Amino acid sequence: SSVDEVSALQDSGEKILRATLWADSISYPLTLFAMVVVVVAFGHLLSNKPCIENVDRQDAVSPETRKIVVKSLLIFALLSLVDLIWTLVAGATGSMRELNPIGNEIIHSPARLIAFKLTAVSVTVALLYSLRHRPIAQVASWWSCLVLTLLTARWLTFNSMFM
Repeated sequence: SSVDEVSALQDSGEKILRATLWADSISYPLTLFAMVVVVVAFGHLLSNKPCIENVDRQDAVSPETRKIVVKSLLIFALLSLVDLIWTLVAGATGSMRELNPIGNEIIHSPARLIAFKLTAVSVTVALLYSLRHRPIAQVASWWSCLVLTLLTARWLTFNSMFM
């Protein structure tokens, strides 16, 4: 009936309004945090370019290289958290459309999205951390950090259009 349709539209509008108010309240601090982490990440990436020639070697890397891997993984985890929050906000407010078919299926369920993202990031970090003594871990963690840094820079650009 038309009364049910109007009620459903009103509920939908109220849900989007709550999400928009939530987005407005966290947008500024999240943007500042993301900007700082992106600057730190770019500095880290530019200062610690991995040596690809050593990837096939099986010998252990230096303690300094292991610290670089850990720092890359920390940045990766922080930026993954920022990505998760912005994805939740954008999905709740309807301000973006997820083109990834798997992501599109789970973006409408915050609990599933959080579980998926936390699992994927935790497995990645745990795997690369356990391999931190190998040259391949530095390369993989560096590239993971780069991808999330670029993604966060893209989020910053996207969000700056709506502030």
